[in-house]
Amino acid sequence: MKSILKIALILVAAFFAEAATAQRLQDWLNLGDKAMEENDPYGALRYYTRAMEMDSAKGEVKYKYAEALRANHDYAKAAYYYGEVYRRERGRIYPQGGVWLATMQKQAGEYAEAKQNWRRVRNQFSRDRNGYYYKKAVQEMRSTTLAMDWSKDETPFELEQIGEPINSEQSEFAGYFIDDGELIFSSLRGTFNEKGQLTSKPEKYIPRLYKADSALKTVEIYSEFPFSNPVFNYASSANEERIAVAGINKKGKNTISIFEKGSKSLIYQIPADSDTAWYSQPAYGFVGDRKVLFFSSNRPGGFGQEDIWYVFADEPNGEPVNAGKFVNSPGSEITPFYRGDLQKLYFASDWHAGFGGYDIFESDMIGSNLGFPENLKQPFNSPANDLYYSFNEKIGKGSISSNRLGSKANDGAGCCNDLWLFTEELIQKSDTLPQITTLEELNDYLPVKLYFHNDEPDPRTRTETTPQNYLDTYRNYVALLPEYRKEYRAGLTEDEGDEAEDAMDLFFIDEIDQGVNDLEQFTKLLLVELEKGQRVVVTVKGFASPLAETDYNVKLTSRRISSLENYLKSYKRGIFLPYFQASAEAGGTLDINKIPFGEYVASAVVSDNPNERNAIYSIAAAQERKIEIVSVQRAQNDTSLAEIRFNSEIQDFGTITAGYSIPFSFAFSCVGNLTIDSIRTNPMEITILDQSYENGSGRIAGILHPSHSRGKQNNVILIFANIPGQSRELNITYEIE
Repeated sequence: MKSILKIALILVAAFFAEAATAQRLQDWLNLGDKAMEENDPYGALRYYTRAMEMDSAKGEVKYKYAEALRANHDYAKAAYYYGEVYRRERGRIYPQGGVWLATMQKQAGEYAEAKQNWRRVRNQFSRDRNGYYYKKAVQEMRSTTLAMDWSKDETPFELEQIGEPINSEQSEFAGYFIDDGELIFSSLRGTFNEKGQLTSKPEKYIPRLYKADSALKTVEIYSEFPFSNPVFNYASSANEERIAVAGINKKGKNTISIFEKGSKSLIYQIPADSDTAWYSQPAYGFVGDRKVLFFSSNRPGGFGQEDIWYVFADEPNGEPVNAGKFVNSPGSEITPFYRGDLQKLYFASDWHAGFGGYDIFESDMIGSNLGFPENLKQPFNSPANDLYYSFNEKIGKGSISSNRLGSKANDGAGCCNDLWLFTEELIQKSDTLPQITTLEELNDYLPVKLYFHNDEPDPRTRTETTPQNYLDTYRNYVALLPEYRKEYRAGLTEDEGDEAEDAMDLFFIDEIDQGVNDLEQFTKLLLVELEKGQRVVVTVKGFASPLAETDYNVKLTSRRISSLENYLKSYKRGIFLPYFQASAEAGGTLDINKIPFGEYVASAVVSDNPNERNAIYSIAAAQERKIEIVSVQRAQNDTSLAEIRFNSEIQDFGTITAGYSIPFSFAFSCVGNLTIDSIRTNPMEITILDQSYENGSGRIAGILHPSHSRGKQNNVILIFANIPGQSRELNITYEIE
C-alpha cells in the first residue's frame, strides 16, 4: 500500500513539474514574441535561446528560433533550423517555412541546396501561379543557378572595408562622399552591457547622420541638420546647391526633406500631403534632360513591395513617376543612386537575379527610359545584403553598404552593415580587354552565337528588318524560361523532369546568357579596331528551326540579323553610327555582311510540326534559332589585295521540282585589282558559266542542277582570290518537293 502511494506521489510530482516546465517554456516564447513585435530581434534571440535550452525538439520552438536568427542575419544557422522544421512538416504548419529555408540557404551561399528547395516552394504554391511566392520561387530557381555560375568568376578587385572609427560593431550605411572628400553616412549606435542588452534610452537609439573627414580618420555627428528624429540617408544635387535628407518627421511619417545648401529652413517635403506610405533614399539625377529626384517608396501603384520613383526637381510636389517595369519588380527595389558621368541608375533589389538577399544593379538611362538592369556581380555583390551604392565622380571614390562576411558585428555573422570603399582607379584597372595586335586576331573570339525565341522578332510578319534591338529580344526570351522549363519537363517522371529543368537552366546560362557576354566583349574589341581607322566587314549568318515555310524563315533570319545591327547602332548611344555612315574622323567604316540561311541547315532531329513538344521548347530546337557572327575582315592597305562585296551571299529558290535546271547569278562590286584563282563547288549540282569582272563590278553566274533528294538543300560555292581571308562563301538554297 505504501509503495502504491509512493508511486502515485511521484506521478503527481512529475505532472506538476512538467506543467511548470511547459509554463516556463511558454513564458520564454511569449517574451521572444513580444521582442519580435517591438522590432528587437536581438532580444528575441536571447529569449528563444532560453526556450531552445528547455525543449529543442519542439517544432514551434525551432521555428521561432530560426525566425530570430534570420532577423539577426545569421543565415547559415537560420537555414539549419528552418531545415529541421521543414523536413518534417513541408509547409503544412508553417507555409512560409520553405521560402525562408531557401532564402537563408541562398544568403549563406548554399546555392545548390537553395535551388532544390525553391523548386519545392514552387510546387507548393503552384495552384496560385499569379501569386508572389510562386513567382518568387520561379525567379529564384534561375537566380541561384546564375549565382553558382557567377561565383566561379575571378573577382576583378577587392572592396576596401573602411576601418574604425567609421565602421563599428553596430550598423553603418548610406555612405555619401561630397566634393571635398568628406564622407557623410548614417549609423545606428548605442551602448550595450556585457549581456548584449541595450542600455541606451530607446528614444536615443535611432539612426543619425555622421560626417568623417577626407582622410576617414575622425567622425562627428553631422550638425548641419540637428534632427531629433531618425535620419536614414543624405543626398545632394549637382554642385551641392540642394540637400535631400530622408528620415522620420515629428509626426512619425517617413518623408524626404529638401533644403537649400547652408540653410536649415525646409523648402519642401515629399510627400507634401498626409500620405502614409514610406518615402526614403533620395538621389538626384536626370531623366532625359530634366533634373529629377529619385527615391524608393511602397506607395500605391507600383509593381511590387517597394519601387523606385522620381519627381521632377522643378515640380517637386507633382505626381511621382514610376521608374518602370524593367527596374521595378514584384519584390523590392531600393537605395537608388544616379551617376551622371555614365548616365546610369544604380539600385538594390531582392528580386532580380543575384547572389544573395539584396544585390546592386545598374540600368542605362536611354532617352527618358531606364533599360534592363545588369547585376554588378563581384566584388560589389555577395550572398549577403549589398546596397546603398554611391559614387562621387569628382574625387573618384564611392561606397556600398554590406553585411557580408568580414563585416564588424556586435554578435553573429552578418548582424550589421558596414561601409565598403571602392575607387575609379580600381575599376579601370580591372576593366581590361584582351590585347590584340591585328584585326584578324579578333576572329579568335568568334563565333558569337545569339539565340531567339520561336518566330522572334516580330512574329507573323514577312519583313526583312526589325526596329527591335537584340538585347530586347534576349530579355524577353529569358523571361520565358519558366515556360520552357514547364514544357520541357511535360510528360516526364519527377526525377526526369527535374533533370530536364536543370538542363534547360544550363542551356539558358551556358548558351543564351553566354552569347550576350561574348557579344559585349566582341563589341568592345571591334570598337577599338574601328577607332584605329580600320575598314571592317562583319559576316553574320542567320538560322531558324523548321516550323514555317522556307521563304518565311529566310526573312525571319534576316530580321534576326537586323536586330544585331540595331544593337550595334544603339550601343553607347550611337558610338558606331559614324562607322556605319562612313563619316568617322579616323576613316574607319563598318559593314554587315548578312547571310540568312533560314532553316536549310537545321538539325534533322528538330521537328517541323508545331504541335510536337520538341518543335519549340526543346533544347535541340532552341539551338537552331540563332544568328552567328562568324568572321571579321578588313580592306588592307596592301595593294595586292582587293575588296569584294556581294549584293547578297545567299540565293534562295524556295520550293522547286527535281530535274529542272535553274540559272543563278551573284553580283558584286570590287575595289582593287581582283584576281580569282579558283571557284570550287559540287560539279554534279553547280556549273559555273561566268566569273567576269571589270570597272569595279562583276558577277558569278551559272546553272543549278537540283539534287533529286527530297527536302531542304544547301549548295556552297567557294571563291578563292586575292581578298582578305583568301576566300568567300556563297550559298544557294532550295527545297525539293
